[in-house]
Order: sequence, then C-alpha cells, then structure tokens
Amino acid sequence: MLDAAAKLLTDRGYANITIEGVAFEAGVGKSTIYRWWSTKVAIYIDLYHELALRNVPPPDTGNLDRDLNTLIGGAFRIYRETAAGLALAGIVAEAQSNAEVAKLVRTEFVPARRGLIQTALELAAARGELLPKTDVQMVAEILTGAVWYNLLLGDKPLSATRARQIIKAVLEGCRRRGEPTDHAHGVRVRARKPVRLE
Repeated sequence: MLDAAAKLLTDRGYANITIEGVAFEAGVGKSTIYRWWSTKVAIYIDLYHELALRNVPPPDTGNLDRDLNTLIGGAFRIYRETAAGLALAGIVAEAQSNAEVAKLVRTEFVPARRGLIQTALELAAARGELLPKTDVQMVAEILTGAVWYNLLLGDKPLSATRARQIIKAVLEGCRRRGEPTDHAHGVRVRARKPVRLE
C-alpha cells in the first residue's frame, strides 16, 4: 500500500491523490486503507518514515560530522531518489490549511525527524565535541529547518556538498576548537599575544 502511495505521489502529485485512489492502485478495498490510516496525510507520514528508515538508519559512528553527514546527506539523497521529498512537501502544504494535520505535524512528525539529529548532537556533547551548555535542541531545530528550507524553497542542489556546507555553518558556533574555552560561559576565548615590557 505504501508502494502504491509512493507511485501515485510521483505520477500525480500530493494534491491530486485520494484514499480511494491509493486503494485502487494497491488493489485493495478502501476499508483496508482505513484499517491502517485514518487520513491521507497519515499514509504519507508513514511513507516518509519508511523511506527514511530504510535508506538512512540512525547513525552512531562516534563522530558528529560523520553522523550528521549520514543524516543530512542521506536526507538529501532520498529527496533526490525517492518520493520522500514529495511526501514531505505535501505534508507541509496540507498542514497550512488543516488544523488537525498541523497539530499532527507539530506534535509527532516534526519531533520524530528532529529527534534523530538531536540524538546525534547529544551523543557528541557527551563525548565533549561541543562547547559546554550548547542548546542541542535549538541546534537540532536549526539544522532540521535548514534541511527542509533547502528542499521546499532553496535554489541549491540537494547534494552531499550542500549538506556539508549546512553542517559546517550551523556547528561553527558550538563546536570545540583548538582555542581555549571559557567553560563558565560556554564561549571560545582567543589567546592574546604576549605583551613585551620594555
């Protein structure tokens, strides 16, 4: 049934799909669809999760850059190669005009997707890769927002290079560097040149 939903998404576009159409494409009765999903958006949220999990399993490589490149680069890849990007665009569009869908997206869909990035950041913080007191939830929100902006509104290719650029730009302010760190305030401190006394 999810394969049928994906095919219709590619062929017709989200706005032109009905549950009856998914049932017909899958060769099942409408009641079978309703047994699993109460709405069209529920079908496509499950499709998105299935494609993401199948193609980009949650990483834990022991390195934040590798983990985020797997997640964000992987997201861009499935947007290019599968119906996941079309599903996400349709879900977001429907949420703008349907209060129930908006609530579902806000309380379930978004936290589940953001949570993968947040988990990677929390593991990195525990390893000491991030500055003390880094707000990992905020960083996860910014990264997730950047990914979805690039899919929905951006004009850059959804490439591995673009994924690395986003990661570098967002993490610049919260990653540990070689410079001394003011641990009390969670900020980097530039070492000053010694002053020579004459």
